[in-house]
Amino acid sequence: MHKVNGIFLDLQASCKNFSSCSRCNPPGFFFPRTLLLLFSCTRTVKSTCHHPILLQEPAGEAILQMHARTPPVSMIKNQDIKISFIIGLLLLALLQKTAAQQPRSYYFATAGDDNKGLGTRAAPYKTLQKLNALSRTGADSFFLKRGDVFTGPLQPARGKIYIGAYGTGAQPLITGFVTLSSWRSAGSGLWEAPLDAGTRLNVVVINNQPQHRGRYPNLHAPGGGFLHYESHNGFSSVTDNNYPGPTDWPSGGTAELCLRSQRFMLNVYPLTSQSGGTFSYPGNGALMQDVLDRFGYFIQNDPRTLDENGEWFYQPATHQLKMYSTKNPSTLAVRAATLDTLVNLNNLNEVTLENLAITGANKIAVFMYGGASNKIINCSISYTGMNAIEIKFTKEAVVRKNQLFHIYNNAVYAGPLGDGLLIDSNSISNIGLIRGEGMGGNLSHLGIFVSGNNAYITNNRLNRIGYHGIATTHSGAHILYNQVDSAAMMLDDAGGIYTSEQAFKPGAYRWITGNLVTNIIGNSDGIWEGDTSKWAHGIYFDEASEWGIIDSNTIANTADRGIYIHDGNHVKIRYNKIYNAGKEALSIEHDRLQPNMLLTGMEVKHNLFVSPHYYPTLSANQPTNSLMSIQSDTDSFSTLMQWGVSDSNYFCKPFYLHNTNDFFKASYNLHKGNSQSDSTYTIKGWQKLTRQDLHSKVVGDFKAAFFSHIQYQQYPAGNFNAGIAKVINQYGAWSSLNHDRTAMDTACLRVDYTGNSPRTQGYAVFFSDESHTEDWLKGHTYVVSFDIKSNLDIESDFFAVVRSTKNTPQSQVLRFKINGTRKHVDLIFTMPHTVEKHYVVLYNQAASKGTSIYIDNFSEREATVTYTNPADYLVFKWATDRPVRYSKSQVYVNEKGERQGAQKMINRRQGELFILGSPVQQNKK
Repeated sequence: MHKVNGIFLDLQASCKNFSSCSRCNPPGFFFPRTLLLLFSCTRTVKSTCHHPILLQEPAGEAILQMHARTPPVSMIKNQDIKISFIIGLLLLALLQKTAAQQPRSYYFATAGDDNKGLGTRAAPYKTLQKLNALSRTGADSFFLKRGDVFTGPLQPARGKIYIGAYGTGAQPLITGFVTLSSWRSAGSGLWEAPLDAGTRLNVVVINNQPQHRGRYPNLHAPGGGFLHYESHNGFSSVTDNNYPGPTDWPSGGTAELCLRSQRFMLNVYPLTSQSGGTFSYPGNGALMQDVLDRFGYFIQNDPRTLDENGEWFYQPATHQLKMYSTKNPSTLAVRAATLDTLVNLNNLNEVTLENLAITGANKIAVFMYGGASNKIINCSISYTGMNAIEIKFTKEAVVRKNQLFHIYNNAVYAGPLGDGLLIDSNSISNIGLIRGEGMGGNLSHLGIFVSGNNAYITNNRLNRIGYHGIATTHSGAHILYNQVDSAAMMLDDAGGIYTSEQAFKPGAYRWITGNLVTNIIGNSDGIWEGDTSKWAHGIYFDEASEWGIIDSNTIANTADRGIYIHDGNHVKIRYNKIYNAGKEALSIEHDRLQPNMLLTGMEVKHNLFVSPHYYPTLSANQPTNSLMSIQSDTDSFSTLMQWGVSDSNYFCKPFYLHNTNDFFKASYNLHKGNSQSDSTYTIKGWQKLTRQDLHSKVVGDFKAAFFSHIQYQQYPAGNFNAGIAKVINQYGAWSSLNHDRTAMDTACLRVDYTGNSPRTQGYAVFFSDESHTEDWLKGHTYVVSFDIKSNLDIESDFFAVVRSTKNTPQSQVLRFKINGTRKHVDLIFTMPHTVEKHYVVLYNQAASKGTSIYIDNFSEREATVTYTNPADYLVFKWATDRPVRYSKSQVYVNEKGERQGAQKMINRRQGELFILGSPVQQNKK
């Protein structure tokens, strides 16, 4: 309220004919109605407006209507008129300023003009530099013309703005690329072109394909192009005793040492000096964590490494790019990224980027630091030397429906303290696959990384990721309905979905629900020489990760575990389906890395574990689940069993080549950590021992292999005697051979453990017959069969050796369990090398005094073996909105053993469905 001439004026009042009054509404101006009255009233007193003005007293009291041409002078004194007139002038200036600050839209096109343009569609501006300047005032919208190309950087000066696209066609492109020209030959396949790309160039593409720097050895050399060092000196040097290459790499001043010092790290360091095979570098202990001997390295970023098509080297001092090519590069589209950051949203709030294409950032495509509520929606971001989207200390950012591809380090990197983020419905592919690029350490080559509380990572599709697909480190994360395919392609000790211990709050769960995780590959290039193992898991709770819910996920084809809980507690694992894990489908492990993290609060219910492995892919005694603790005060199995509860699960190991059913592996310390027990159990044995999984079931049972005999020696029932067997006692064990005419058929061989040693171990039976024993030949397949049982549970190894008394394996070692139930065992293996005049060995180190085993119907044969193809029996279906139709010629059962109808709908929100197929007509032996 304002008081004029003793009357309170309501600022909501106005000229009744405001819209048509040329004085109240001059052309080109807009006056908000909340400020109109004093201006109109003043003009009324000056008899310049003929419209009535409504003046309202407080509390809605009497309304006075004044006519413009006959003002009641008695009510308005001259001084009051002057005051009103001055107030009106001030308000006019305020209104003009307000009008200038009203939101408006600006348009940009490459055909526009920054000086002569008006920022309209008809007369657009031209450059992002003009946009950056205009963004200093007002809450405006900026539109880039579709199909046009704009050179970055984009650096808005203030928040609460919108930057999008207009017109039709492809998304407007913001680029940091330059196309190289003026190539000249430098001889021997080398070419040079001028280029100004700062101090370090990261991205070079040829015909839209990323190219790696020149390196020694080459990428396609044996072992993935890694050499191996034998030793290291702290974080400053490594030594390769067998180094075969040049010894003057540092002479050019640009060479770099790429060091895979751990499975999960590939770091790049300047090479400061070299002495033979010793390479010195300015290491960073915090980044490297530890250096393991016998790991891999290579040299890069030196012009002498250029010898393969596309390899390149940039020399900042001369501003030149060198490249090896058997073609003239002028005939190729060669581009290099020259801008480190393309879009910079520094300390800004409520900035929206939508429908833009952003490409060719030498380091970061979109950078947010500080601020809140920024959005990146439906943008395409590609060919970035470090991170496509980097978010630091920014709250409640939104990254939605974007396409991110060909990113050298991380696609989305949010940390630290990026709370409340939403990362939804993005397509992310080809991330962190260029060796020697990226930022190094253990937070590189990631699809999505979030270090902040209460993040929602939902409905994303990730494909071909160098390290973790999705990784989080804080509480309250919701990782829902994502699809991760082909992760851990360059590094391993990785997960398709990974979480670790930072910033946990008791009871603040991390939800990992409804995700599809497939083909988590792992990479052993550059790890311990000769070690081909790959540590790549589907869902990986690492390093004291507590309070998690892993629910309704589908995991298939992982190099290592399906779900791996490493030093974690209070994790609920339920309604998951795990197919074809390289090792256990589920592994819960406690080790010395977290000595105080006793296993507790775990729940494993309603899961399906499917292990289709069969020999020769993997021994059939591979358990589906494992539980391990080496905590020094966890010195008994009963203590280990306090880990939690497991029940109502389904276990499927359909190919029992060795006639074994061991589903569970349990490891725990004995004698306060001085020794360790490592035992496997059938599901019945597990139930009896632990009272766990009492309502769990085993489903699926198919023949693993069929064979036809070529030649054999055989000892049928009643003819198997001590003449063809010999017992060897070791480590204080004592055993004897006897006949038994009651245990099996009419006669069998019985071996009794009679030793008095506390460790009655080290017992072997050698089977041989001088008249029948033939050489076992390299590459040939043999089948050894026998019937066996024991009075107590026992586990044995079986293999072939050369003729000696030493139990040194010369063939694969095959392990199986023996108990009181008679079983027929067919052991099949292919000889890795020829064994002359061999023994066949049944060897045991786990039997106690009083144990007896019984053996009969022994035979050894060379055979032609046909292995069952699991794909003929197991059907793995992806999520789809369409029904899965089954063949009428086959009978299918689901994971519960229930027969299926003609078709089945797979609901995406319920996870994927495994169908176990059993043909009506099975092959016969």
